[in-house]
Amino acid sequence: MANTKDDIVIYDYIIIGGGTSGAVAARRLAEGKDHYNVCLIEAGRSHEGIDNSRMPGGLPALFQENLIDWGYEMVPQKGCGNRVLAASRGRVLGGCSALNGTVFTRGAKADYDRIADMGNPGWSWNDMMPYFKASETFHPAEWHQADLSAHGTDGPLHTEPQPLAPISEKVLESFIDQGFEYKPDMFIQGEYEVMKVGEITLFEEKDFLDFKNECISDEGWTICYEKSSSRVSTKKNSLSAFDVVRVQSDFSDISADLLYDVIHDGQYRSIWDTNMLEGYELCAVLHNSDIGYYSMKSPAPFKNRDFVTQRAWFDYGRNQEKIIINHSVNHLREPPRKNFVRGISYLTGYLIIPTGPSSCRFYYMTQSDPGGNLPAWVVNKASKVLVPKIIKKLAKACSKYDKWKAKNQPSYKPWLYPEQMNVEKFNQGDIGKFDAKETLTTSANNDEGAIQENAVEVDNYVRED
Repeated sequence: MANTKDDIVIYDYIIIGGGTSGAVAARRLAEGKDHYNVCLIEAGRSHEGIDNSRMPGGLPALFQENLIDWGYEMVPQKGCGNRVLAASRGRVLGGCSALNGTVFTRGAKADYDRIADMGNPGWSWNDMMPYFKASETFHPAEWHQADLSAHGTDGPLHTEPQPLAPISEKVLESFIDQGFEYKPDMFIQGEYEVMKVGEITLFEEKDFLDFKNECISDEGWTICYEKSSSRVSTKKNSLSAFDVVRVQSDFSDISADLLYDVIHDGQYRSIWDTNMLEGYELCAVLHNSDIGYYSMKSPAPFKNRDFVTQRAWFDYGRNQEKIIINHSVNHLREPPRKNFVRGISYLTGYLIIPTGPSSCRFYYMTQSDPGGNLPAWVVNKASKVLVPKIIKKLAKACSKYDKWKAKNQPSYKPWLYPEQMNVEKFNQGDIGKFDAKETLTTSANNDEGAIQENAVEVDNYVRED
């Protein structure tokens, strides 16, 4: 049937997608003072007559029966044994708002702040808070420790806390016993914060992105060395008298995946890293985080150094960006050793950005205190030349890795396949309070502080190849 001009409806706004956000946007536009004519287009059937859409306990059955679900699936998840998990989304009028799981969350603060940082003013967590509160009518419970300043009182969405199941209470108690911070009202700050047990961190993506942004930013950095495809920059901060050092190198014949494997492979490092004395993992914190020990030799008259650090890594996939970061922790099974000086890594890490199928840009950034009485000027001076030397060794090691790996457990790569991690699990009882000052003062004292600037031994060691 042909439409005549009189049959055509003109809309001010057409909203495609009637999930929770689409329906809310349509309502807000239609009820405004401008009296907009709004068309909302949705996919799927009505939930009327589907009891499981109204009963919280019936929610899993909806997805199993695939009655009102789009049937999406995630890509294989490394942290879940490479299993393919369901990504359930409501294919019904009202979208997921028609599926009553009785679960309410606003999302993570870091996500909103990241949206704002990308050039979207008004989308930060603080900017959004008035709208969160305006949408909610919160019904407090006597047993629940709510922060009423984070909740609304006259919005269309009614929310209230519910007691945990007895088994969930026991799980919660066990986390609290292990030292995890517990916030009864998760909306106080709006984020699922990085949890710290002593100095142990459960890293989130924002931590890796913060490291990346510091690597690629030129703000505050002073270039002190630049040659061929490498550049060394330094900057000061309030953490320590020791400089933050950053190296940027472009590798035309090393892929991002190859470089990532070489950095991770501790067995191979014992071959190419001639400064390494000993290195091993102590425990696994998560599928992408562990705690390890590393000791290195130093030239006379300096003492040998060692470090105990928690390491974490984030891999965006094959030929994609990869990030590794670490910082010092206090593992009670590795106290300071005799004849070694215990150093501190405030933050050390690697950023690998692919620039082609077999090329990449590599950033190495570190701020470390080598401990003892070693003067800051010695470290600041030496690192400007020594770090590029290490990068050269790393590049050379990459050229020989595939041949070596083919003969040494070629399929063993726990940094890619967490199910291969064979070290013991993290135990909070093994972690002591970390005190930077105490760590530095209890290390072996020596006469390194007597070294004078421009001393022959220093100049000989740091001179360029």
